[in-house]
Amino acid sequence: MDEVRAAEAFGGRRTRRRLVPTEALSPRRRGSNLAARTPAWYVARVREGSEEAAARDCRKLVDSGLLHDCFVPRVQFMQKRQGEWRLAERLLYPGYVFAIASDPRRLDRRLGALSFPVRLVGRQERSYVPLAAGEQRWFEAVLDEGRMLRASTGVIEDGALVVREGPLRGFEQRVKKLNRHKALALVQVDMPDRAVLLRAGLAVTSRT
Repeated sequence: MDEVRAAEAFGGRRTRRRLVPTEALSPRRRGSNLAARTPAWYVARVREGSEEAAARDCRKLVDSGLLHDCFVPRVQFMQKRQGEWRLAERLLYPGYVFAIASDPRRLDRRLGALSFPVRLVGRQERSYVPLAAGEQRWFEAVLDEGRMLRASTGVIEDGALVVREGPLRGFEQRVKKLNRHKALALVQVDMPDRAVLLRAGLAVTSRT
């Protein structure tokens, strides 16, 4: 498979706006406001190497009513050491943490007051863009309860990838490049600010 270059798309300027009390809104507008506050997944940039500590401190320092969860996804893959294949793991998206929140503007202000750098990405004029619904569903499908992307196995049949076992099964179209020698795949995901290729463990056992 040919590697694809991920296209970047940056958000616009952020502006201030006057907040209107909920009581002053019509029932229709109150309903749409509540719907807009449904918790969603956001991505925040942190100092690379401090991801786990940043997520832990965010959970500790930010009120749970504002930040429902903050975590660092990890990826499992096979690594050959001294002639033997062993399971290893690393961060799925180095330099970033995932935050589940319903009010990204308030959350970003709170994050900006912390003593360490952590800022939401995907800024738009009045708010921040969460993960697209399809991308969030993909992460929810492939990450286990420990927020780990486990290794998968598959085969090449008539030149096409078929994942037989593991979380990537059924998501073959997301795989943009294979490295059979290292049992790795590059999987395309659209983040709020750009498209990226994430490493995933994928061992191809045969090719026909």
